[in-house]
Amino acid sequence: MDSKIEKYVELTVLHGNLIEEGNKKANKIHSDIEKELVFLRVTKNETKTEFYKLLDHENPSVKLWTATELLSTNELRSMQILESLTKEKNIIGLTSKTIIEMWRKGMMIKINWEDNLK
Repeated sequence: MDSKIEKYVELTVLHGNLIEEGNKKANKIHSDIEKELVFLRVTKNETKTEFYKLLDHENPSVKLWTATELLSTNELRSMQILESLTKEKNIIGLTSKTIIEMWRKGMMIKINWEDNLK
């Protein structure tokens, strides 16, 4: 696995754990994840392909972050993942519901990762 993908997974898992604990350190981790995403959006195609596969990751936080990031790239699959996460009886479920609502209302803008390939 690409080292940037590994770092992203590590951070999103940590963020999920910290959020569940109510730990304010999650805010810094959120910023760190966003920084990783900036790099990943413009990386080589092989790494992007690895990133897309994270939609099927076992960790709900990784799925949540990845599905949210890829809403403009693969809306159907991302929405399926987010819908499945709404069944979680924790902050992941609530966040998934909120993201779906915001997306449907046009309150979120995400970059289409495929646009960077052209």
